[in-house]
Amino acid sequence: MKAVLVGIRHCEYEPSLALGMLAAHAASRSTLAGKVKVDLVVLCTADDPEAAARKLAARAPDVVGISCYLWNAAFVRRLAAELKAVRPAVTVVLGGAEPSSRPEAYLAGTGAADFVVVGEAEEVFSGLLEDLAAGRHPEARVLGRGHAVSADLDALPSPYAAGLLPHGPARHVCFEASRGCPFGC
Repeated sequence: MKAVLVGIRHCEYEPSLALGMLAAHAASRSTLAGKVKVDLVVLCTADDPEAAARKLAARAPDVVGISCYLWNAAFVRRLAAELKAVRPAVTVVLGGAEPSSRPEAYLAGTGAADFVVVGEAEEVFSGLLEDLAAGRHPEARVLGRGHAVSADLDALPSPYAAGLLPHGPARHVCFEASRGCPFGC
């Protein structure tokens, strides 16, 4: 099974730390070893969603996870719809700050999302990949509600140590200094 995690930026940057964390977590799961390959893709809000969807579809993914924030939400909606139009069997998963705050609205509003992951997603997304790789399709479309927050971030695998995110001189990173909503959303 092939999964693609999509980060959408205002301009060209490296893949997001959040998506790197999801990919590193999935790569660390023995239950996914040899069964699931996770790739990271960076898009820009200036990209054409239809062309971006065709490029994603050309990778022949079974699952596409898209990180969604308020500032890229319109692009995400168009991308998800275009992706489903060109690859109807793909499982589209939305996550990030924006769909976490209103998951049902995102499921209804895109018409193309199969699942929304709320909150911290490492365990939840890896669990979804395990289910899908085993031929199980979760009944719930909103995943992660009530899932415990990771108390020890050092216990999570590093996407840099795993070689999933580039690092070194002349590299850019969009650094996220907090996790989740400070208001408990």
